[in-house]
Amino acid sequence: MNKIKVLLIEDNPFLRNGIESLLSRQPDIKVIKAVADFEHLESSLSECKNGVVLLDVSLPGQNSLRLTEKLSGGTSGHVIIVMDLFPLKEEIEDFAKAGAVGFINKDATLEEFLETIRNVAGGARVLPNQLPGSLFCRIVEHAARCGTVRLDEKAVKLTGLEHKIIELAGEGISAGDIAGKLKISPGAVQRHTDSIVKKLALRKILLPGSL
Repeated sequence: MNKIKVLLIEDNPFLRNGIESLLSRQPDIKVIKAVADFEHLESSLSECKNGVVLLDVSLPGQNSLRLTEKLSGGTSGHVIIVMDLFPLKEEIEDFAKAGAVGFINKDATLEEFLETIRNVAGGARVLPNQLPGSLFCRIVEHAARCGTVRLDEKAVKLTGLEHKIIELAGEGISAGDIAGKLKISPGAVQRHTDSIVKKLALRKILLPGSL
């Protein structure tokens, strides 16, 4: 059996180790390497020729978009799947233009991860036709309806910027527009919303099909 070769680039060690472990258990997938950044990738890229690169879209201090352009424009046959937790429509469009042929939401099930990898490795494009304007807005709205999350500064130490993001999200403003209003990058909005979710443990209250 010709296994699908995968190179994983993800800075979060918990996600990186978990994804690597799950993929390594698949009989048709071989994880060449799992790394936190772009440094020292040359040998791994060579080993992953004609393979799949799973790439986090917002690695701190690094340009994932530029790497996507470089790899997709090369002659080594790499196909790029980008991964994100709070996808912005504009961001995914930019990566698609740069050459990415697949997208995986980090909240996806294992089956969805595997299906995307296998389809892309087989030559298909797996990119969403539409993305929610603000997934975070829907999370906040659901949390408010449940009444299980309270923004109590004594219990949860949110930063001033995080409070502002929640306030804007509660008004139904998209993540892209939040970035514009606060004069920060879309990637920064994602990192702050990720921090908010962790602090409020919002995922613990989400039920399948509730959003």
